[in-house]
Amino acid sequence: MELVVLNVLILVIIALIYIIINLNKKVEKLEDIVNGYDIYMGELSKAIEDSNAKIQKLDGMKIFQTDDEIGWFFNNLKTIQEKFNLFITHYGKR
Repeated sequence: MELVVLNVLILVIIALIYIIINLNKKVEKLEDIVNGYDIYMGELSKAIEDSNAKIQKLDGMKIFQTDDEIGWFFNNLKTIQEKFNLFITHYGKR
């Protein structure tokens, strides 16, 4: 009887070890994906900031920004940058 209980315990322990190792591999893979997304979002945010700064520099007298067609682009670029900033602020840098 004791031998049966011991064998069952050993099987349960082996199964639990396998489950833990498998879950750990999945978590590590997901962490790599999240880190890749974090790098991508940072680069994209930087590109948008640079584009916005360059456009603002080009339009020192706000001639383009008040134009209907080009002003739409300015406003959308500003909105995109604000959303990225909120995302970065909310989720933070790691």
